[in-house]
Amino acid sequence: MRHGDFAFIICEMNRYWMKILIPSLLIALIITYLVWPRYLPAPEEKNRAFSPLRMSMVLPPDWEALPLQPDKTFDDGMKLRPRAEGKLQPSIVMKRYLAPPDPDKLISLSDKTAKQMIFRGYPGYFVQASVKLEHLYRLIFNANGRWYQITLSSPLPLNYEGSDWQQYLETFTAADDVSGETSSTAPVTSPS
Repeated sequence: MRHGDFAFIICEMNRYWMKILIPSLLIALIITYLVWPRYLPAPEEKNRAFSPLRMSMVLPPDWEALPLQPDKTFDDGMKLRPRAEGKLQPSIVMKRYLAPPDPDKLISLSDKTAKQMIFRGYPGYFVQASVKLEHLYRLIFNANGRWYQITLSSPLPLNYEGSDWQQYLETFTAADDVSGETSSTAPVTSPS
């Protein structure tokens, strides 16, 4: 067997595996696209979950709320996640800070600068970051003198404004929110 014959055999083997690999990847992408949830139904008040100190949010269907143990930075928190276990699933974490956050630290957490915004009538910041296969969208705001953070973690990048997730995050109520506003009446502004 000559050197040229060996190279020809290797080339043919690679071509054979490429003919199998490329269609297999294409089929896997199509199946993923078909089964990946593309929308969420409108929030239903019956799915509202409360943290230990009474901040709350409406959960998407088939999600659960788990309380978070307080630490040196926050006194109340809750993690919202799908009931079904799996990798690369979205989640929402809500926290109430013990002290106001440092705006310089917010900027260091983001791919870009933290953007000032109004969330449900409350002043705050929108911070976006990507870490490996996780895309984080943080709303950090002052409600009635207390600072809160809501973090949406998504395996896929998304445009927060106008997304199905935005309607769920807007159902947030602060523990001491006595305004009576609901997500449909409270003013919400997009990150600017």
